[in-house]
Amino acid sequence: NRDLLDMLDLEKTLVYFLTSLKANDLVLDKLSKGVVLPLFEGDDDLLDDAIIENAYEDDQENWPVYHELRNNVIEAAELNTDTVEVNGIVFIDSEDDTSAVANYMNYGPNNELYLDNGQGIVFNLDLSGYVDSSNNSIVDTVQLGIKSVGGETAYKIFDGDTVANKTDVDAITATKVSTATGMYYDITSLKDATIVIYNTGSNILSLTDIKITFKEEPNEVENLFYVSSDVIETIVKNMNTTTFDPKTLEIKTSPSTIVVGNTFTVTVTTSNDVAAIKVNDTMITTYSVDNAGNYVWIAKVKAEAAGEQTLNVIAYNSAGLESDVETSSVTVQSVGNVIRTTIRTIYEKVKSWFNW
Repeated sequence: NRDLLDMLDLEKTLVYFLTSLKANDLVLDKLSKGVVLPLFEGDDDLLDDAIIENAYEDDQENWPVYHELRNNVIEAAELNTDTVEVNGIVFIDSEDDTSAVANYMNYGPNNELYLDNGQGIVFNLDLSGYVDSSNNSIVDTVQLGIKSVGGETAYKIFDGDTVANKTDVDAITATKVSTATGMYYDITSLKDATIVIYNTGSNILSLTDIKITFKEEPNEVENLFYVSSDVIETIVKNMNTTTFDPKTLEIKTSPSTIVVGNTFTVTVTTSNDVAAIKVNDTMITTYSVDNAGNYVWIAKVKAEAAGEQTLNVIAYNSAGLESDVETSSVTVQSVGNVIRTTIRTIYEKVKSWFNW
């Protein structure tokens, strides 16, 4: 019986080491040699498991989960100005220094996403499902599988939420890739960002998957990738190297007297190279055609306060490239001022009739 009790004590000791001291490599190494404590049948297997698990934990490689990129790319039509958010990854293609959301052309191996020079992808990661019982994140690392095809290439990766313009994009240092063997690059710092990655090199950049490692065993998550249209619109603009210069863009407002709280009409006449316009924060995609073949766009705007109200108008071409902001202004009057002006006008007319 005493031998049995000694064995139970030893079992408890091993459990203690497994659960509380497994980060101590030296202790595990000594235990595995049977020098500190004698090992019984099955103990060596337990120690081997602890050593392996400890090695994975040291390398932040516990419970890896892989999410393929290529099969999550959405069609361009799924993302439009009316779309708030959609599950998937957006493909961006550049031609003649103009970037736009495009359909990904399937070429290359089925499990790889090939990016040529000037092509890229944009996505967010929904990691909200990877939490423990206390709702704390169990994500340890987020890694991106990358390799080159046909020789050395380069890519830029950045947070699309914080990069404000093309100058900022140009200032980002490109990372070179020369291996044809898939390697994982740590992008944990971008796990809560809108991730933008695009090929700046001369050869093909191959993206395979996102690998996520965890602090404990995770639950299965259905939709990891998502994007929103307003963010994509900003990113596409920031990746473009030039602005759109429409041949014609004229702004008119009516009526001539605008009273606070009333709605007035903004008429924008453009050339037929314009695909959409934005008046302040309102995007307009419908138009009529005048006798000269110009496009006529109509916006209704509310007069917010007395004084000068500024109108900002931006034109977009079919590739999503935007023009410089064209501004106009209207004079908005208070109700009291309009009444006084009207009375004064009537008085002046009556005075002229009777030669007062």
